[in-house]
Amino acid sequence: MKLLSILLALVVPPAIYFPTVEARHDREQRAADQQLARIEGRAQDARTAQQDPTGFQQDAAHLAQDIEQYRVTLPPTLATSDIFRLLEQSTGRNGLRLVRFAPRAPAKSGPLEIVSIEAETEGPPDGVAALLRDLGDRPQPGRRYLTFSGVTSSGTHTSFVVTAYALPDEN
Repeated sequence: MKLLSILLALVVPPAIYFPTVEARHDREQRAADQQLARIEGRAQDARTAQQDPTGFQQDAAHLAQDIEQYRVTLPPTLATSDIFRLLEQSTGRNGLRLVRFAPRAPAKSGPLEIVSIEAETEGPPDGVAALLRDLGDRPQPGRRYLTFSGVTSSGTHTSFVVTAYALPDEN
């Protein structure tokens, strides 16, 4: 019995200790592998930049330009005055007159800020169709994204709701 107690005392602590050491070692190994993968990626980027610095700079400039164009599509602020100017210019180009522009209170939806604006135009229905195509078709780089809803027409008067979106900078 004494011999059995001594054997258990010698066997049980390593049986408990080694699995926990092994688990910690595995976690450290995974973390080291992930860090190594990040470093290898950076090293590859550096090698690419050294081999073709002009191409790398052109790619960086192209990406910066794309980001700028999409910042126009989804700007950091709602800027209803900019939306007013955009709407006024587009109505003028399409033979319409903007007779009402009434922004509602801005709202937040996830990371986006949203403002709805009640608007009314006066002019021919063809001009209204062109206005809606002109401004509310789909998101495009370099153009502010607006959506239109609640379009109702009565003769030469057309009312609708313009919704604008902004993606504030993360600071």
